[in-house]
Amino acid sequence: MLDVTDRHSREKTMLGISKLYSVEEYLELEETAEFRSEYHDGEIIPMAGESPEHNEISINLILELKPQLPEGVKLYASDIKLWIPQYKRYVYPDLMLANLPQWMALERGGKALTNPCLIIEVLSESTRNYDQGDKFSFYRSIPELQDYLMVDQYQKKILYYCKSEGGWFLREFDRPDSTIELSSLGLTVRLVAVYQNVAI
Repeated sequence: MLDVTDRHSREKTMLGISKLYSVEEYLELEETAEFRSEYHDGEIIPMAGESPEHNEISINLILELKPQLPEGVKLYASDIKLWIPQYKRYVYPDLMLANLPQWMALERGGKALTNPCLIIEVLSESTRNYDQGDKFSFYRSIPELQDYLMVDQYQKKILYYCKSEGGWFLREFDRPDSTIELSSLGLTVRLVAVYQNVAI
């Protein structure tokens, strides 16, 4: 069994660098860890806990999307790994939709999704820049991905990136009566439903 957490911290403190881990070491750590972590091309990144608002928004999104799902389309919450092969990353998006899901079996058991058509992230102060920058770059390498939603938990605003022949286009929604029409599956997301009973 690996005991990497304390050792990792000591090495970073003493040497100013991070130890790099193999995929196998990361998956072994995940089996016994008390917290979730992402794998970024050799580096293990612990994930912060969710706020009550983050959790409420995620639940509202599930309630909004699930009744609309066509046959064969599956909705997955934040405990499901996503594998991004081009960048050698295992990440945990807040929500994913996949049409006829495809999975990669993991060596130590379990599996990771590989073909989401929609990814949703609920933005926090600690992850906002990452979700809008590098992480979106990683996500864009997924051929099946058509829609990316970034939902603010501090104000009632949703950023919607839509893939088209000319690239990715951004639209902003912040009106109470806003309805987002997702291009990939013909689903809709109402801003009022996303923020229902969320104290913002």
